[in-house]
Amino acid sequence: MKETILVSVLIPTYNVEKYIEEAIQCIINQTYKNFEIIVVDDCSTDNTFSILEKIRIIEPRLRLFKNDTNAYVRALNMGIVHCKGKYIMRMDGDDLCDNMKIEKQLDFLLNNPEIDLVGCDIHSINEQGEILNKIETSHNVNCTNKILKFRSPVLHIWMCKKTVYT
Repeated sequence: MKETILVSVLIPTYNVEKYIEEAIQCIINQTYKNFEIIVVDDCSTDNTFSILEKIRIIEPRLRLFKNDTNAYVRALNMGIVHCKGKYIMRMDGDDLCDNMKIEKQLDFLLNNPEIDLVGCDIHSINEQGEILNKIETSHNVNCTNKILKFRSPVLHIWMCKKTVYT
């Protein structure tokens, strides 16, 4: 049953030619396979868009759009309109993720129907892949509710029910 649920992976990009292939490959390598990748290039001035066009030829789940001006929020909004999945997962074009990210976050949301959005811990890395720092999110709903009063309890790499937007 779970395998029939489509997850839309929304990735706005801007000048990430050095990272975009690896970021997309992290999604392609997911253990959960029922996903689409929605990429909105935010008017990159480097080769990001042409790299994505080449990936799109061999990856049918990738749908590619381009903003005509650099406007990050517009890129996100454009992408959300094109997301067909019941769930949306967010990443940026220079983000990497564990190959079980979609599966784990989707399982969490399905097993906790009262929760609409889930984040995750992150490791910031340099270009050599060395960990620079770690950011842990709250793993407790009561603690998260307290954090909400002061700041967002999740970073931009979350998964949520699409109904959060609609």
